[in-house]
Amino acid sequence: VIVGLFMLGLLVKAKMEAHTVGRAIAGYCAIMSVVMTALLIYLHLSAYSDPVQQRRIVRILLMVPIYAVDSCFALWRYEVAPVVGLVRDCYEAYVIYNFFHLLMGYLGGEEAAANAKGGSKMSHLFPLCCLPPFQLTPQTFKLWKYLLVQYMILKPVLAVLAIVLMWTGHYDESSWSWTNAHLYFVIIQNIIVTLAFTSLVYFFVEFKTMLARFQPMGKFAAVKAVVFLSFWQSVLLGILVSTGVVKGSKEGLWTPEEVSTGAQDFLICLEMLAMCYVHHHVFSEAPYVPLTGHRPVKCWHVLHVLSVRDVMSE
Repeated sequence: VIVGLFMLGLLVKAKMEAHTVGRAIAGYCAIMSVVMTALLIYLHLSAYSDPVQQRRIVRILLMVPIYAVDSCFALWRYEVAPVVGLVRDCYEAYVIYNFFHLLMGYLGGEEAAANAKGGSKMSHLFPLCCLPPFQLTPQTFKLWKYLLVQYMILKPVLAVLAIVLMWTGHYDESSWSWTNAHLYFVIIQNIIVTLAFTSLVYFFVEFKTMLARFQPMGKFAAVKAVVFLSFWQSVLLGILVSTGVVKGSKEGLWTPEEVSTGAQDFLICLEMLAMCYVHHHVFSEAPYVPLTGHRPVKCWHVLHVLSVRDVMSE
């Protein structure tokens, strides 16, 4: 923080242009996000005592540097921003899926979780609380997984379609006209993310007592904050552009849409640096460190984390 403030002071003193200062700050945040996350990942890999849980944790931790570096790169090279956003969208869905399985791993796996609660009744949550309770069965767990997997598949597909439609002039994030694809994409994305998070919340609420010793609330809030901050920021900035609140630069170098995209990327860089501190607390390696202490990282640790065989199997 001190280094960042010092650098900001030098940039302001040198009378740099606003977008140059913004890029420099975003670059600093992205670099620090990578360094801090790399340190935490190294600590996990050097105490890799529970591969089932820790591979999920490391995959979740990677979300912060991926978001930060992608956003910083898009801020420096605006023309690649749509493609860079595609990477963020793909990994965002992947993180939600891995978080569900991390919680399942805390419970000893899907079969153990189903046996622990099998046959019990669960009430619906607000605003569906008027519906009758339903019974927890293996099919309930399968439905929750389907709702998470559909998000992991549809989110990247929608991102690719958005890029194609943007190039053809049918998609504009600042437009809310019914003749523009952006309106329908926002509606669809709201539906699929709501279904995914609803299944995650139902699972979380039902098993919160059994998960209490793993302190899941902070982990849940950290994952949810990253996803919702990026999504709702883009929606809010799009509305501000369409209502004329966000304008282009006075020199005419930046359109309102470019200013909005740049502001979104800049904010993500700042938020990801803040999330690094949160992750070091909620995803600490301390519970996994064996009595013998940290050990050298082995090649199979890294390969185990990066392998997607488990995802393909699901």
